[in-house]
Amino acid sequence: MNSRLVFYLVMSWFVIGSECVIAQTSVKEGGASMLVYNLYSSNAVMPFKENTRLAFTNTSETENVTLHLFLVANDCKVADQFLSLTANQTVVALASELDPGVRGFLVAVAVDRVTGCPIKFNHLMGEAAIKLATGHRATLLAEGIRALRENPAECVGAMNAAELRFNGERYDVLPRVLAIDSVGSIYDGISTMLVVNRIGGDWRDRAATTGVLFGLLYDDQGEGVSLQWGGNCQVMRPLFPLRPFPRLPPPFEFIGFGHTGWLKFFDVSHAGPLLGAVLVFNANENLSFSSGRNMHHLTYAASSAVTIPLSPPQ
Repeated sequence: MNSRLVFYLVMSWFVIGSECVIAQTSVKEGGASMLVYNLYSSNAVMPFKENTRLAFTNTSETENVTLHLFLVANDCKVADQFLSLTANQTVVALASELDPGVRGFLVAVAVDRVTGCPIKFNHLMGEAAIKLATGHRATLLAEGIRALRENPAECVGAMNAAELRFNGERYDVLPRVLAIDSVGSIYDGISTMLVVNRIGGDWRDRAATTGVLFGLLYDDQGEGVSLQWGGNCQVMRPLFPLRPFPRLPPPFEFIGFGHTGWLKFFDVSHAGPLLGAVLVFNANENLSFSSGRNMHHLTYAASSAVTIPLSPPQ
């Protein structure tokens, strides 16, 4: 067996197998109390070149809701604001208006309109229509996280903080290992952009970062090569030219012309959860399959948490 595959399997046993669960109460798309928009970006000077249209929808026919929005920039600083939705209402906003010139991910949490404490309100859905200056375009559904009890968060007024715990009892558990299917070849003119978000930290200050991300890329014959790359609260980079680990001398040609593959990866340094998306751009007009999608969830962290500021909506 290839030595890189042995190394990967050993790491999977100790890192993935010991800390992950196959969950029945896992993150979904829509019908949730918390939404994660995996990417927003805009150009403050020329928003027609790069921008994101974000949609927030309340599917309840009878209840209004207040959302606490957290805009997590790729420098890990967190800005927040509130948004109110009436029953059956959709609100659309541009990233160039919400957070101009910034790239990151956005999280919307249903909260009590008086205290600001998170509540159970599994009626939210949303999407982000993204246009990047690189040519990548995608419409990504917001990933939904359900509240599983009436008072899902621990709100500590003296500390002006609320803890959101993703353990399958308060909120859905979050994924630990992500995957991308149908990875195209760079020799077919396909540019695959990875977006990986670490969900964690104390958002009164800064978002948590990933450690080293480690993965295995398979070709369409089932052969694999291991990869690793550095982390951040949001990692956004092309899949190629990622270098294999252990490093192979250039040129690194793995998925050839006319072939596809798939990738799975995890944070080797932490047990913290990840969410992400992939954006695909093909400059070849005759073979254009430009698109985008959220990443698949393979296994889940048994428990994780994030702390948010507790403040009454203005």
